[in-house]
Amino acid sequence: MNDLELKPEERERRSEPRSTVDWPCKVYLPQSGRYVAGQTCNLSRSGALLRLERSVNLAVGETIYLGIACKRRQALIRRADMQPVTIQRVINTTDDRPAVAVRFDLPGAAAMRTAA
Repeated sequence: MNDLELKPEERERRSEPRSTVDWPCKVYLPQSGRYVAGQTCNLSRSGALLRLERSVNLAVGETIYLGIACKRRQALIRRADMQPVTIQRVINTTDDRPAVAVRFDLPGAAAMRTAA
């Protein structure tokens, strides 16, 4: 079982169908003022599962900001283009690249649905 495989009772927490999507993303952590690169694992209308490039201190219920690249080679995601999301789950992994389940917050949810 790899680090992102879940037990059957943990698999379907979302009310929306999800799609496997491997796009570059970036999160902004307002508490530290730092940015962290990552990749999307999957998306739905209501949220996403992200894999971050490095370990960071995150808490369930915390609001962070997410930007998902519109194109695979998009080098820059501006802070103004990032949307607020709420952390629903943090999955610690053996390689210090945590997976983070987030819920899209309004009004940003409409913009993220368009991107998905």
